[in-house]
Amino acid sequence: MRNKSELLRIATKVLFSIMFVSLFGFTAEMDSKSTRARMNQAGETSDFSSADVPKYFPLEPGNRWWYSGKAKQSIGPGKTIEKNISIEMRVLEVIKNREAQLFILEGHPSQAVWYLKPEHKNLKKVVIRPERYAYLSVGGKLFEIRGDSVDTVISDLRKNSNLPNLDLDDIAFEFPLFDGQKFGGTKGPDGEVEGYDWQVDRVLSKAQKSLRKMKKYLAFQIIQRALSSYTEIQFEPYSGITKYKYIHHGSVCEVYLDLREHHLK
Repeated sequence: MRNKSELLRIATKVLFSIMFVSLFGFTAEMDSKSTRARMNQAGETSDFSSADVPKYFPLEPGNRWWYSGKAKQSIGPGKTIEKNISIEMRVLEVIKNREAQLFILEGHPSQAVWYLKPEHKNLKKVVIRPERYAYLSVGGKLFEIRGDSVDTVISDLRKNSNLPNLDLDDIAFEFPLFDGQKFGGTKGPDGEVEGYDWQVDRVLSKAQKSLRKMKKYLAFQIIQRALSSYTEIQFEPYSGITKYKYIHHGSVCEVYLDLREHHLK
């Protein structure tokens, strides 16, 4: 038979194990509650699906946003130009199947990056020619798709084929947004996320004037810090992207755009 001291040691180990499990569960619950609290500051909940995306980021066909601002860029050794610029963003089409929604757009503030050419030198204003791209909505995540991949995904969705391989670094937004949120990034060999692309850096409270009343609303400042550049996006739920900033740390390339007008259905 085991002596009393051995039984006491076993009982002590069991007690500490129970305390550890309880503490771990309590900490996890507190972390979960903290995350939900940050999400709820924008009036959102964690119960979010693809069906909510076209409202949170109004991506109905025909919706348009007009941006204007300035760009400064190197166009050759010792040569830099600075121009007033503008670009229009609009939703062309939405394709749905049982698993996802694909929003096809043209024009995005980021398309102004490295756009200026020597032939723009004598122009007072440069209108950015919009390029086509798409957002693939899966759950609350928006994956950005560009180039020839857009037509491939369109074909797959119309055939109800499986979704394409999606990478973390393709995530443009993850809704609903909340303070301190991180998304995008890359995975290491073990499958763990090694670094995040985007972070919600600030939550801004603003007042919007109307003829009848003034109402408050939230805007989220989303940033990306890379070795070569800094990107900042201001996003307002139910309105979309309202500001865009890009600064390159090497060769000169700076873009500053503000939303001037939008038409939403």
